[in-house]
Amino acid sequence: MSRIKYDRVAFLFITPNYIIYIVFILVPVIWAIFFSFTDYKLVRPPKFIGLANYLDLLKDPDFHKAMKNTFIYWISTVSVSMALGLLLAVTLSQKLKGVAVFRAAYYLPNVLSMVAISMMRLWIYDPTKGILNAILVRFGFPRSDWLFDQKLALGCIIVPSIWALLGFNMVIYLAGLQNIPTQLYEAATVDGASLTKQFFRITIPMLRSITFFLFVMSSIKAFQVFDQIYVMTRGGPAKATTTIAYEIYEEGFTHLKMGYASAMSVILLIIVAIITFINFTYGREGYGEQL
Repeated sequence: MSRIKYDRVAFLFITPNYIIYIVFILVPVIWAIFFSFTDYKLVRPPKFIGLANYLDLLKDPDFHKAMKNTFIYWISTVSVSMALGLLLAVTLSQKLKGVAVFRAAYYLPNVLSMVAISMMRLWIYDPTKGILNAILVRFGFPRSDWLFDQKLALGCIIVPSIWALLGFNMVIYLAGLQNIPTQLYEAATVDGASLTKQFFRITIPMLRSITFFLFVMSSIKAFQVFDQIYVMTRGGPAKATTTIAYEIYEEGFTHLKMGYASAMSVILLIIVAIITFINFTYGREGYGEQL
């Protein structure tokens, strides 16, 4: 097969992916950027207003609250799920009896629908019939309103999200642990290094590229959180659980302010792009060092 013919065949194989990317990702992004500079409410054609939507965002307390909640959710879910995922991976990489069952059990939430998980959590957090309050009362503690309490509601969203992310992080870390040469640990043991030193001096540095990969993937999921907010709280109480993605939905599909919602989408896109850029910059360096 000639070089030109080979290139044509390869191009035919990748063309469907490019078409899907252009139609369902690139074109919508371009339209969202365009609409962010317009006053567009679906019922009439968009009217160009320049940076007015972005200037309004700077003064919008609801958007500020959504930004704050989103960053709290992001930091909490990503840091805790990655740390626990690594610890679980290290533990379940040992030769333990029934280890496959534990791996499957921890990974199971990752394949469940977030809507189903949220519905289950609604039952757990129910202030009158929920199992969580039943346990508290059993041990002599007062009942709590959970999702109706402004101080607790966001935390009640974060906990199941960590539970859902944990299995995926664990599996990826397990794959990374299997690629670390055992000779490194053997040499460290001969030199008298403790298990703690081996963990911080060998395991964590060798998993650097995987950590950055998980960081960016988990971050993208965190900034796009919507399902559990919609099912469990609808952004309440008093905007205590409103995130950027949910605020975009509210402005765009409830208030029909598509231009304003598009401006929020662009801000979200910029945040995710910055995180992705950091991953590509430092994650590749770590990958090169591992090789």
